[in-house]
Amino acid sequence: AAARGDLETLKWVAECYLPGEVLTDVVTAAATNGYLHILQWLWGTHRRRGCWGGGGDHSKSPPGRSGLATRKCCASKRWLHENTQARCTVYAMIGAAGNGHLEMVQWLHANYTEGCTPLAMHLAAGRGHLDVVQWLHANRLECCLRDTIQTCAACGKLDMVKWLYANRSEAFNLRRTMEDATAHGHLDVVQWLHDNFDDGWTTAAMDNAAENGHLDVVKWLHEHRQEGCTTYAMDAAATNGHLEVVKWLHASREEGCTTDAHLKASPIHLERVEIIEWLVERAPSMLTGSTLVINTWNWYLRDYLRLRQWRVVDRNYSTLTLRKQASSDRRDHGLSAASFVLN
Repeated sequence: AAARGDLETLKWVAECYLPGEVLTDVVTAAATNGYLHILQWLWGTHRRRGCWGGGGDHSKSPPGRSGLATRKCCASKRWLHENTQARCTVYAMIGAAGNGHLEMVQWLHANYTEGCTPLAMHLAAGRGHLDVVQWLHANRLECCLRDTIQTCAACGKLDMVKWLYANRSEAFNLRRTMEDATAHGHLDVVQWLHDNFDDGWTTAAMDNAAENGHLDVVKWLHEHRQEGCTTYAMDAAATNGHLEVVKWLHASREEGCTTDAHLKASPIHLERVEIIEWLVERAPSMLTGSTLVINTWNWYLRDYLRLRQWRVVDRNYSTLTLRKQASSDRRDHGLSAASFVLN
């Protein structure tokens, strides 16, 4: 009730069902959610039934959800400051910064000595609160975390990446930033990195983009970079069901895939079944020497593969293992070390 700001329900519960109970958690819930009228009622009628020295041990609470500043509750926090002995921990400023509440960050800075940690700038940057990041940079001594720019690249915050590189370059790692940007498909960040940094690129860029189905990034890297990719690109694209990426890599790149690929196709995800069909029909050489493991109840794939000369070579209660019959003698020459798994 306190967390929802429902004073009438809180009165009824506190007076009828919790007589004499400690209400510290209620104080914390009201303060954290910024319900000043709840705090005033508790202070006026049940002051001695709760701890007002900060509302509990926030040091053990998850960052971003503890303290009294994780939401816009400036009025509540100021009231507590003026009327009680409530204190806070570093998570107050961390929470305020992470949620973009610059006014609260400034107020905490002026009225409390607890300060914050580098996590404050990290969370503010990752969530795109540039004004908070700039204020922390100018007024606090804490730096950001080593992976802050990577986090911003993974979130597609190009303006933040640019600002952090210009002002907090100690946190910059080109390889990891490039890998995160390509893995999450943020082409604008990838292009900025390309325009400003020529060294440090690796095949991981295209591999990561292919793995996560970002065909636009794969194509752009193919046209503008020289690193290329590895066989992992097609392996991972097939594993994750990105048929269009598999098709494009097959047509445009020479790396192909390895015989160690694992195609995890669920019948619920039709595009993954389509990958098997496409490989069998259009690129059978990519399956040479491989085995396929399918669920015993997957009758569609079982019949489809049987009609194309795949035979069962092993089985258990849940899966069937199939291998392509040799066209010459149809004899089983044993299982390949490779396994295409269809779960």
